[in-house]
Amino acid sequence: MQQKSLKNRLVLIILFLFPVTNLLSVYRFYAGKVFLGIVRIILIIAYFVNVKSVIAPYAIGLWAIITLFDFILVVIGKFKDKNGLCISSFKPEKGYEEFLEEKRKAEEAEEEIKKQKTEEERRIKEEQKKEQERMQKEEAEKKEFEKKKEREEKIATVLKLKEARNEKIKKLKKDYHIDSEDINEPDDSMWKKYFEEVTNVHKMYNSSFDYLEDNPFLHR
Repeated sequence: MQQKSLKNRLVLIILFLFPVTNLLSVYRFYAGKVFLGIVRIILIIAYFVNVKSVIAPYAIGLWAIITLFDFILVVIGKFKDKNGLCISSFKPEKGYEEFLEEKRKAEEAEEEIKKQKTEEERRIKEEQKKEQERMQKEEAEKKEFEKKKEREEKIATVLKLKEARNEKIKKLKKDYHIDSEDINEPDDSMWKKYFEEVTNVHKMYNSSFDYLEDNPFLHR
């Protein structure tokens, strides 16, 4: 159903038909259409001020065209107010106020939807950012765990090598019947041979330690 203006058509007709209010464009001001109302006043003033000049016919002619056009619209009930609603009812319905209220509520609802949409987009971006940060953190923790595991495996390997080295040295001590590492006679052939073999054992196992970074046993 098309909404109608709250303005009274009877009042509009009276203001249009009464000469003074017509000349002063009061009926247009009543409808809220101020611009052309002011134009009509300027035209009628221009006519009376310059009645004998060349401008006068053009001023009164344009004024008459506007007036005739308004007259037709007023008669058929199609003259519109500033909101674009026809002033066609002699007893305006109060539904227009409800229409304005509904329009206001619709605009508020649309604004709320836009706000919710913006908030949702912001929330999604934040969640995506948090998810990305979580994945990066998990990736970093995974790399750290793998690095730590690899280090522990290397350390365990070095410990096994150290244990094997110590066992070999113990076997050499047993084979050469050595109870102490103190050297009292460096020229003794048995001691020299023993320490040569021990030195070779250390060299052999230390070369195996070189692949481990910051190995605690590398220089022992």
